[in-house]
Amino acid sequence: MAQVRAAVTGSLSFSAEPGEYISAGQSRTYTPEATAMFDIWGPASESTVGATAVMTEGGRGDLLMEAP
Repeated sequence: MAQVRAAVTGSLSFSAEPGEYISAGQSRTYTPEATAMFDIWGPASESTVGATAVMTEGGRGDLLMEAP
């Protein structure tokens, strides 16, 4: 079973091609300095993982990744 662990350091970034549907072609980087809360989640027995970042200025980003 997965367990909660406090992160010492880390970041999440992704990039997309112009016109890409999901992110509208935008790239994002979430770092500890700009993030009020950062959570990696997903079932331990499946091939899916998600990330949620709540920014210090109030915005929120969710990313869900799934293996084919």
